Amino acid sequence: AGSAVLLEDWARTGTGTTDYGENRWRRVTVGSGVASVVLQSPASDDALGIVRISTSISGRGATLYGGSTTVVYQPAVGMVWATKVAISSTSSMVAWSGFANSSTQAPSTSSAARFIGVRFDAAGAGTWEGVVKNGAGTSESTVTLATAAVYPTWLRAGWECVDTDGAGTKGIQFFTLDLDSNRQLYRTNVGDPITANLPSSIGLVALGMQITAQGTRSAYQDWYTYGGRTAR
Repeated sequence: AGSAVLLEDWARTGTGTTDYGENRWRRVTVGSGVASVVLQSPASDDALGIVRISTSISGRGATLYGGSTTVVYQPAVGMVWATKVAISSTSSMVAWSGFANSSTQAPSTSSAARFIGVRFDAAGAGTWEGVVKNGAGTSESTVTLATAAVYPTWLRAGWECVDTDGAGTKGIQFFTLDLDSNRQLYRTNVGDPITANLPSSIGLVALGMQITAQGTRSAYQDWYTYGGRTAR
């Protein structure tokens, strides 16, 4: 299908494990126990609402995902995705947003999860990275997007699936966004398009987090959006 559009701006709350946000995301456990999910009011007028996933117990985490029916196969040329996310700590946690084949597994370098999106992993580079991942270990390609900083410092970033050679060879071009002007959206491409390790059969994961030490840590999201050509 062409011209797909999905936008989540977290204007409403969910109930139990379902119905979070306008797109009715589902909550699922990552690790040994469920983290809490709340919608909070923004601290400034540049946000409509903010979702926060948090926990204080090591090993726990959660994701908000699109359910089994919202599978997006390998991105089609012309598909664009972006998000605005933040973290409360730069230690002992992993946070991510994008598309994955698992809603219950953190897409760390060592995991077998398939993933395309943005990731902060304190056990890895400790920076916000753009990640294209098709398994564990060397089956991932990354690009550094920003130095990690704590909330309310946000990462605004995304990717576009591009034709890298005019012959249909797909590449994932990561970018950052400057949204400080109300007159123009500034996009800055980061690195070259990534053509290796592209996964297939991935689904929507709005936001995920897991912690690896005791102490309260949170992941935040202002919005999640994708559009353009989508293979379903």
